[in-house]
Amino acid sequence: MVARWDSIKNFSAVMRLAEAMPKHWNIHCITTIPETGSEFAKTFKEKITVEAPRPIKQIYQFYKKMDIVIFPSHFETFGGVVAESMAVGTPVVVSENTGASELFKKYKLTDHLIAPSVSGKDFVAKIKRVIDSREKNQKKYDAFRAGLKKDFSPEKIFQAYRRLFVSYSKKR
Repeated sequence: MVARWDSIKNFSAVMRLAEAMPKHWNIHCITTIPETGSEFAKTFKEKITVEAPRPIKQIYQFYKKMDIVIFPSHFETFGGVVAESMAVGTPVVVSENTGASELFKKYKLTDHLIAPSVSGKDFVAKIKRVIDSREKNQKKYDAFRAGLKKDFSPEKIFQAYRRLFVSYSKKR
């Protein structure tokens, strides 16, 4: 998981996962936990390997080392973490309440979606299914990455902004 320390990111789902996962699993999270002395933060650090934020190239290396990335946010407009992880070839289990979930629906990867209120047991089962189906889903992952390149290319984004600005300036 890569996220700022914020309740919207749903660290409680990560904690439920940590409490239910097999002993040989490890969760790594890139975040900064404020020194507030909260019991939740203390317990989180005991169960999960917390790593310091780093430059984007090192984050890409982090994604590549992971078997899977989780993105359980309560809500998110899109979620760059999802695109970054998928772009380097690491599957993501993503909250159905994020804009990125629309891409998973588009590329028929709905088995990667979770509800933010997912139980630890169901979260573990979902992760196992996604890992076990990784080879079967490879063509879908390839299509997803190609779609990211096409739909989010700098040229396409620039043209969308240009149309927006032209449209706005005509209204004035």
